[in-house]
Amino acid sequence: MLFGIIFLFYLLLSALVTFHLRLWKNTLTNPPWLVIWLVPFVGAAIGEMQLRFDRDKRREELPIGLEKLVVDQVRYEKIRMSDNRNQDITVPLEEAMVVNDEKVRRKLIVDVLNHDPRHHIDLLKKASMTDDTELSHFATTAMMNIQSDYEAKIAKIEEALEEEPKDPVLLRAYRRELTEYVGSGLVSGIIRRIYCRKLSEVLRQLVYMYPDRRHYRLQWIRIRIETEELDEVEQDLIYALREWPDYVPFYRLYVAYAQRRKDGKLLQEVLEQVEKNGAFLSQRDRSWYRFWKGRSLT
Repeated sequence: MLFGIIFLFYLLLSALVTFHLRLWKNTLTNPPWLVIWLVPFVGAAIGEMQLRFDRDKRREELPIGLEKLVVDQVRYEKIRMSDNRNQDITVPLEEAMVVNDEKVRRKLIVDVLNHDPRHHIDLLKKASMTDDTELSHFATTAMMNIQSDYEAKIAKIEEALEEEPKDPVLLRAYRRELTEYVGSGLVSGIIRRIYCRKLSEVLRQLVYMYPDRRHYRLQWIRIRIETEELDEVEQDLIYALREWPDYVPFYRLYVAYAQRRKDGKLLQEVLEQVEKNGAFLSQRDRSWYRFWKGRSLT
């Protein structure tokens, strides 16, 4: 309606300009410059008003009164929810999935599925445990699909490695997929242990292929301590601290190893090495150091 009125005004103005131009041509000595100059400005104003009108109309047509929920951008923002008792109530977005309007929950889960759901597995787990049957079904199905996707990619890389067992690109891709899958929380128990052993084996190969890359060695030691595959772990820790004596993560792993072995004496010896070698301790590391210093495992 508003646009129609403005458009009609524009037509009248154009007619007025045309009339004045003809009048000027016939009788006047000076053209109506003011009116002529106003025409482009009025046209631009009408265009801007139409854009704003269309944008406002689209917002009004959103089904639940919200802009598209992009999880990566608004996951920790707060959204306003309608509530008969208190119109100003706000809740965190993740809580809205659990305790609020089911339209919001379903829109959220759809946005998660439209993006990379691998990055939102914790959110999918929460959604799978809600009382909303449809939401729970979407989340559970998504997790099953993610799990199948991981296993298919891992199997494809394993097949390629049978032909090229020393290919560094394949080995790094294999390590990446296994690391993500083991850390995703999608597998547990015996199945997780099987994939941890696969990861340990590929890390062993990468450590021998790239002996100067400490992150491979660090991860290899960590996965063996976690799965209690402790053979030769201490020798690897000794080697690592000889090569990188100021790198605190190796000391942390050494303490974790001593815990697994329930060896309090070894634990204190490791902490003495931290001080002796002058390893740099962040605030978090200092808290860790003070916690274990002088503590007995018996």
